[in-house]
Amino acid sequence: METNAVLYIHGKGGSAEEAAHYKALFPSCAVSGLDYKNFTPWETGLEIRDAVTALKKRHRSVILIANSIGAYFSMHANAEEAISHAYFISPVVDMEKLITGMMQAVNVTEDELRAKGTVPTNFGEDLSWTYLSYVRNHPVKWNVPTDILYGSNDSLTSFETIRAFAGKHRARLTVMENGEHWFHTEEQLRFLDNWIQRSAKENNMQLQTERLILRPWAETDAPICYQYAKDPRVGPICGWQPHTSEENTRQIIRDILSAPETYAIVLKETGLPVGSIALKYHSDLAGKDDEAELGYWLGVPYWGRGIMPEAAREILRHAFEDLRLARVWCGYYDGNEKSKRVQEKLGFEHQWTSESVPVPQMGETRVGHVNLLTKEQCTKH
Repeated sequence: METNAVLYIHGKGGSAEEAAHYKALFPSCAVSGLDYKNFTPWETGLEIRDAVTALKKRHRSVILIANSIGAYFSMHANAEEAISHAYFISPVVDMEKLITGMMQAVNVTEDELRAKGTVPTNFGEDLSWTYLSYVRNHPVKWNVPTDILYGSNDSLTSFETIRAFAGKHRARLTVMENGEHWFHTEEQLRFLDNWIQRSAKENNMQLQTERLILRPWAETDAPICYQYAKDPRVGPICGWQPHTSEENTRQIIRDILSAPETYAIVLKETGLPVGSIALKYHSDLAGKDDEAELGYWLGVPYWGRGIMPEAAREILRHAFEDLRLARVWCGYYDGNEKSKRVQEKLGFEHQWTSESVPVPQMGETRVGHVNLLTKEQCTKH
């Protein structure tokens, strides 16, 4: 049985057979397509949810690839918890805007559509008051880590709309100049394949040291992560509240720990996470494109074993060599001597101390110390 499954959801006029294209891109996964029978978000969403649920029972994780309106249907499947990652190709993300644009094009008012219920059009799409009402009453909610491929000449969705969606839902957006809504030419398909391969590699990146594996968090890590993150000795000293339940941890994995360059610190001898480490871009400290902020925490049973310096040295190597960053910032609150010692071991140099730093999650202000490590300093250390 394969570890992962890939489910392909086609767009209008497509078919489940298109899934065959992705088998070469995911050779170690069970790749299949859904031949859905309906064409409304409330009905097709149920079909997608059933398919995802069935795959999840047989596989460790489910990866979703969805095209055009298939992406919109997928976001109404209420199946986020079972999907580990999504790849959206030319997704329809603002259906209300699309429908109202069609209404304007054929001079149909809302009052007219409400009164008639359904209005045929000369471009093959019936306008439906039921459909429009559903769209308005069910705004998109999407918490799955997602990569989006968009063509700059997309005729259905504007760049402003797709950019706003990507920002709101923390999706990574890739734009193909002169690409179309339907990726079908040899050049467009080659771009699509390279995008999938590059994105999949980044999403599955692992860093290794003698004792550790640094890999992306998965929702299945929630139980063990909660055991460490609920400890009041861990979160508060870093500026965040202890986790309150496994479900709370699962949501944090979806919303926070799924961010790019965020890794679970896994012991090779057990295969289980014991902490977290991340490079955060465009934070309060790291505002430039060639810098990042280092953040980390470690479960109490593993304090004093040299695990965090070992993990941090590897992620710093990755930052300067692989990501080609010039500077990495790091800070700690007054009294966090363990974090201070880690940063000293790594060669960080003190830049300034702020006497009143807001800590929103804790509802207080603290004394904060800010350190910096440059690529040159890291090389010398």
